[in-house]
Amino acid sequence: EAEPDNLSIKTLIARFYFESQEVEKSLALIDQMLKQRPGYYPARLLKAEVLLSQKAFKEVLPLLESLEKDEPSSFVVHYFKGLYLAAHNKTESAKSSIVRSLELNPRFVKAHLLLSNLFLSEKSYDLALVQAEKLIDISPKHYSARMIRAEALIGLGKLNQAEKILAGLINQAPEKVTAYFRMGRLQMMKKQFDKAYEYSQAAYEKSNQSMKSFLQIVNILAAKKEYDQAQTFSQQQLAIVGSDIRSQAVIYRVQAQLYERQKKNDQAMALFKKSIEIDPKFADPYYSIARIYIENGETQKAAEQYETILKINPKSSRPLM
Repeated sequence: EAEPDNLSIKTLIARFYFESQEVEKSLALIDQMLKQRPGYYPARLLKAEVLLSQKAFKEVLPLLESLEKDEPSSFVVHYFKGLYLAAHNKTESAKSSIVRSLELNPRFVKAHLLLSNLFLSEKSYDLALVQAEKLIDISPKHYSARMIRAEALIGLGKLNQAEKILAGLINQAPEKVTAYFRMGRLQMMKKQFDKAYEYSQAAYEKSNQSMKSFLQIVNILAAKKEYDQAQTFSQQQLAIVGSDIRSQAVIYRVQAQLYERQKKNDQAMALFKKSIEIDPKFADPYYSIARIYIENGETQKAAEQYETILKINPKSSRPLM
């Protein structure tokens, strides 16, 4: 079937491929357009978006630089540049690019979201709240904006206000996991462990592959000292995660920590070692084993564990205690 000659139609088709997760088809059509007209801006802009989604950073950087040179007032290009910089942990530069994007288009939803999430990541909760509220002014029922607002309020210690927002989000989108999970965490902070368990269990039932929900439930059960139930739940999760090695290793580590909390160090040590046997590059159990050795006065053995940690992650600066 012949391709349409009109470049704008081809760009729409390439975007359709991209949004349908057919990335190779999208890139092939984009490259075809750029061969036909090398400087065609919409195709270059879409290619930058596709490459960013695929984390093809080496390819995307020169493209972003050329796009910015050609269209310095493009709010989308500044947003893409912010995404690139954020992915490289250049937070201040990323924020500058996103702010520039919003100066050019104050109603650009994606830029508000990215900026507010960056503020959350650096615990600038007041600034995250400002961005979330700006976005809510644009789109009052925007789920992610309201979630960020709740997260910022939790960070500011305004738990009751955050609780009302999360309850509203659960009513707005009962099929979504996030609000249940966050509500469970908030109830833990309030030491309302029964409520925390109820919401966390609801999140888990919607996605039992989620290790985050699993870990939150285990933490709640441990806080309630219901260790046997936590161990049983962990065994069930082992069956659910199947052949996922890292998830298996995390679960064995969790079971070991439950024993450690009960001062059952022999059982804990056996399971920490099982976690390492499953996934030797998983660093957390080495710290726990080292801590037990230190408690037992076996400092040389603890040091050996830390040497192993440094082989896994030479930049580790986490203390053993």
